[in-house]
Amino acid sequence: MLYDGFRRIFWGFIFIFLEIHIIAIDILPDPVGYYLILSGLNLMKSRYHLNVKANYVATLLVLVSIPTVFLQNNAIDQLGSASLITGWSIYMSVIGVLNLVLAYFIFRVMISIATNRGDDHLLRRTTNTFKAYMIIMLLITFFESFAMNMTRDLLMGYVTISAIFGLTMNIILLVLLSRFSKLDDNDDGSSVKPREHEETPTS
Repeated sequence: MLYDGFRRIFWGFIFIFLEIHIIAIDILPDPVGYYLILSGLNLMKSRYHLNVKANYVATLLVLVSIPTVFLQNNAIDQLGSASLITGWSIYMSVIGVLNLVLAYFIFRVMISIATNRGDDHLLRRTTNTFKAYMIIMLLITFFESFAMNMTRDLLMGYVTISAIFGLTMNIILLVLLSRFSKLDDNDDGSSVKPREHEETPTS
């Protein structure tokens, strides 16, 4: 269950992170990625009693990300309409915020699973990754809202730095999701029994 659930979430993020367009169609559509994440969460929901808020956010993203299948930033820029470009920027900012919310809930799922298993090393790794990911991605999302008012040189610097840090954090997230997919379903902490005291032999 963990393997299937986290592998679907893993591939869902692959669909979201990568953009490969043929003509105007994204061959790795974001809605499919969000649906994979949603189905992965649903697989684990009943056994691990996961917070359903992650499912709600994933469902919302399946719907609101549909325009990204047919449109891309370059196509919007080429149209040259200031109002359209502004509207698209706001739309992408909303997608970015919802992505952060979804990532937050998925990290909470992983932290909960690591805590229930009593795996201190995995818990520390997940918690530290969670803090770094949220801080860096929040900063990228925050400064993205000012991108339209940046000078050309400043914008190029921001795009380069945000791309490097964003790619790094997303790769780290994918590695962590892969690690969780390798956990044993039977070792969820519920089967651990307290150690009984050994009886001392009587003389």
